[in-house]
Amino acid sequence: METFAVRRRDWTKRRRALVGAVFALLVVAALIGAVGAEQADEVDLGNIAGIIHELSLPAYAGRLTGTDGNWAAVGYVADRFERLGLANPDGLEGYLQPYVQPTRLMHSPPELEILDASGSVARQFKFITQFSPTTAPGCRISGEVTAPGVILEHVDDIDRVRGEAVLLVPMHLAANPTEIEAIMKRVTSSSCRDQARLLGVILEVDTSGRGYFPIVPFVAPGSFPTDRNDGGRQSTAEPVSNEPMVFTCDRPTFAELAACSAAGPDSPSGTIRMSMDYSVEPARTANVVGVLPGDPVAPGGARHIIVGAHLDHVGSNMDGTYNPGAMDNASGVAAMIEIARALSAGPVRPPLTVVFVAFNGEEQFMYGSRHYVSEPCLPLSEATMVNIDTVGSPRGVLLQIENAAGRDTQMARDLCGVAAQLGIGFRKSVSSGTDHSSFANAGVEAVNLIQPDFAGGYHGPGDAADGVDPGRVAEVVRLVLAFIRTAKTAPPD
Repeated sequence: METFAVRRRDWTKRRRALVGAVFALLVVAALIGAVGAEQADEVDLGNIAGIIHELSLPAYAGRLTGTDGNWAAVGYVADRFERLGLANPDGLEGYLQPYVQPTRLMHSPPELEILDASGSVARQFKFITQFSPTTAPGCRISGEVTAPGVILEHVDDIDRVRGEAVLLVPMHLAANPTEIEAIMKRVTSSSCRDQARLLGVILEVDTSGRGYFPIVPFVAPGSFPTDRNDGGRQSTAEPVSNEPMVFTCDRPTFAELAACSAAGPDSPSGTIRMSMDYSVEPARTANVVGVLPGDPVAPGGARHIIVGAHLDHVGSNMDGTYNPGAMDNASGVAAMIEIARALSAGPVRPPLTVVFVAFNGEEQFMYGSRHYVSEPCLPLSEATMVNIDTVGSPRGVLLQIENAAGRDTQMARDLCGVAAQLGIGFRKSVSSGTDHSSFANAGVEAVNLIQPDFAGGYHGPGDAADGVDPGRVAEVVRLVLAFIRTAKTAPPD
């Protein structure tokens, strides 16, 4: 009996200890849950939505680099950095890192028309929804073309064209890059031999799945003069060399142009008119840079992480419409500013210094990020970089965690691990089409975060603030916050 009593007392003590331990675990779990909920709720959806709405307003007119609307966006981001108390980097004034880059500017809306025999307009087509000019190198970007249309069925048909003409290239040729290259070579060589003056080329494109032509403001370095005495603007009077004016149009428009051309130039509607007024000019612009110092006693305190997002977009259409650029990339700027707000408001400094950069010129050729890489505010040897470009998909497009082409970084693997822990759906991927690649090319570990949803009006008037889901933007904010707060402070191997 005595032995039984002793065992009973021991069991009672153990049971009480077990109950106490379970209770303690429950308390800890509750506290952890509360902290997790607090961290989840620390992201301000209203702030995210407000920034996206603001940068999408008409006052910013699509934020094309170097325009007044773009400078207004630069000032807006700089003001937000100041309100958050971010440090102004040494050598910069008002958070601005100025530089000059080439920008393609539209001075009036492009026009595509069918003229009748008297020269009056018989049919006028709509820019963006029915046609769009091509402003790539090798194409005339300003002036006017009026000539009969000639339907091209085979590349060799070019050799039989005489006199002034606009070539109409059907989709079976226009969709083949090899055929297009051959056509453009023939166009130039035919004009040189005075066999024909092929003033324009119109390519048939199927837009039925999209309904419009996205604006493409890309300007490759060295592809256009930017140091001319006239400020870089190409003449509107004559084409440069033998460059043709090149448009793309949708299938119904092409059918109308083809019917007009088949009827001949003497028919009631037999002539095509193409007009555009672009120039490529050196534009003064700026990146916006703010710094949040990290914990000064953390190991490897000189290390820093760059959080970047481009603030520019593709500008106005000069016809009363503009391209808001809400998802691309007001969403990324909103995410970046919200990350800065959450970190600066936190009771504990992040283990690494965080440099926030709103890049300009991404839509042209990542000019802003390439400029920052050439003149970094802190040494790039001590940096890693995460870029945010096009997030907030309301259609559930999966988050992609992207390395630059040809690289597989530990940073991407770590971000994938954090996303999995947070329950955020993702796919690891590769891309070099945005600002992280500028850093990767400079030897910096760099990753891009993107929800590549291009169904909401990408590079067009439809990319508006009401088409962005702030909750999906918040997913990216939480991912970056968790990554920064658990970042390794030692230099990468």
